[in-house]
Amino acid sequence: MTPAFEAGGVRVYDSYAHHPDEVRADLAAARSVAGEQGRMITVFQPSGPSRLTVFGWEFGKALAGSDEVVVTGSAQRFAVAGLETLSARIDAAGGTCRHVEPDRAEAAVLAASLARPGDVLVLMGPGDIAEAGQVLRSALGDTVGTAV
Repeated sequence: MTPAFEAGGVRVYDSYAHHPDEVRADLAAARSVAGEQGRMITVFQPSGPSRLTVFGWEFGKALAGSDEVVVTGSAQRFAVAGLETLSARIDAAGGTCRHVEPDRAEAAVLAASLARPGDVLVLMGPGDIAEAGQVLRSALGDTVGTAV
């Protein structure tokens, strides 16, 4: 997990994690950065359907460690059904994944709308999720602190 930027009091990190053990480790690190007052919001992009088939339940358990998860697709046009299955597995593991957004840019905007100052937001996955960083930076500047 590497620091990307801070905007609107929200610290943003990039993570290449694409195995449940890596996801768990990076989210533990993010939790330590967020401290007791901040929340952890994760935008997770799975690497592909076969990895979800093999590790789906383990991804669900690992991602349940985040306060909010937004599951997103990739340029490879990930099937929405696979993303929805992962979302259900996160919820079944005790996490909160209320958002499945196949479009990475829209997922970034959605995550920004959930964030508030003091939170840590992690863009996680092995694909092109990092490209959503610029959209996220703009969205955080526009949305953080405006929600009641």
